[in-house]
Amino acid sequence: VFRRIRLAVFVDGDFWHGWRFPLWAHKLSPKWQAKIAANRARDQRNFRRLRRDGWHVLRIWEHQIEQAPLARIDLVVQTVERLR
Repeated sequence: VFRRIRLAVFVDGDFWHGWRFPLWAHKLSPKWQAKIAANRARDQRNFRRLRRDGWHVLRIWEHQIEQAPLARIDLVVQTVERLR
């Protein structure tokens, strides 16, 4: 969280936050389908609430960090600089 510029950065795990969930949801038990669907719904509510309250939200996925960590760092730095 960068309070002064009202930026919230989320780093979401691919499994727990459902990256491309519709493609693999059928492989899970109903319990886990419901859990991840609830996580995704909560994420959407929180992002909407933050934006409504004037915050900028930056969402970074686990696989993006694994593939190109420096690019993700650059994205955060550029976003902070743009919002200053």
